[in-house]
Amino acid sequence: MSVTIAATASGSFTPTPVLGENVVNGDFLILRNRLAPDRKTGDGSDEETSWTFYFNEHPDFALFSPSQPLTSALLTLTLTPKDEQPGGIRGVTTDGFWIDSLGYAGATDEFQSLPLDEPATITVELLDRVPSYTSTAILGILFSIDGLFGGRISMHYQDDAIISFAQLELTQESL
Repeated sequence: MSVTIAATASGSFTPTPVLGENVVNGDFLILRNRLAPDRKTGDGSDEETSWTFYFNEHPDFALFSPSQPLTSALLTLTLTPKDEQPGGIRGVTTDGFWIDSLGYAGATDEFQSLPLDEPATITVELLDRVPSYTSTAILGILFSIDGLFGGRISMHYQDDAIISFAQLELTQESL
């Protein structure tokens, strides 16, 4: 029998852009672009979005074991691609995401055909990503002994889309 725990983050499809400040969009924090202080934050162009999944709030979190390998780590993102580049290239084709301390998981095939200015939902199996996205690494973050992070996984998205929903489902066989 398997056990699945999930955590979500959500925000608006259309946060209010501001100049020179970070923008809180529900559970997401859109970070201002320090390299371009004259650009608005929250318009989905050239910015980083961060959020935290709180698995410790899931009722089955206590059933999860740091010693049982994950069989799946499924990330679902709802995003609205923005920022068409010169020559008609969609900026989102170079976007990526990452779990804190596991490294950048660059542009995926799922991003390549998303239309501009339309919300789209993609699903990515994280265990199929870059070599650092292993069951051991993800569980190490989830069960970190540091009280600030136990049961939590922080993530980031960069850089040409508005993220309005994120879900991470972790599955392992029960003991």
